[in-house]
Amino acid sequence: SLDELADFRVVVLSNLRPIDLDPAQQEILARFCGEMGGGLLMIGGPATFDSSWVDSRLEKLLPVVFSANPGVRGLDRAFRMQVSEEALQHPVFQITDRGSSREAWAQLPPFTQYGRVDAAKPGAEIWAVHQTDQGPRGPRVLMAAQRYGAGLSAVLTIQNFWRWRLAKDSDPQQFDRFWRQLFRFLSEAGRQDVSI
Repeated sequence: SLDELADFRVVVLSNLRPIDLDPAQQEILARFCGEMGGGLLMIGGPATFDSSWVDSRLEKLLPVVFSANPGVRGLDRAFRMQVSEEALQHPVFQITDRGSSREAWAQLPPFTQYGRVDAAKPGAEIWAVHQTDQGPRGPRVLMAAQRYGAGLSAVLTIQNFWRWRLAKDSDPQQFDRFWRQLFRFLSEAGRQDVSI
């Protein structure tokens, strides 16, 4: 219920399947984000970014258009995430005090699994795209965010994003800093102080 969500600033839907969230629950999340100024983040891969969400209430509040035809599954190859210029200027993506954040993002390990969406919605900020996979409206979106009413919504379509933290040459502090900054950003529309 909205009363149960009132104490929270951000809701994370992780590895959610379409059968896990009924229309009434989707409506509550839309009101939490749009009316109460909450943040909503959806994380997952092919099973999460499923064609069953097309035209759903959840799709309406997220910054991407779900794909009705996500293509053949199980053929994922290693890829590198391309962070957009817009993202590199955004506070969420400033993950290092030593050197350039651009260089830090360029050194992320390759990933292998991702959910396919057709495109970002008009007005959404595209933060990262797939290196080679082209959707019907350009490179496949891997990260995006948008304002939704009084709140914010975002998606991260890389299933195994955790590989960044565990990679041999990665700096776990950069991974942790990214997540802290992302949650602060998603909670900024609210009026309450946030502690993480």
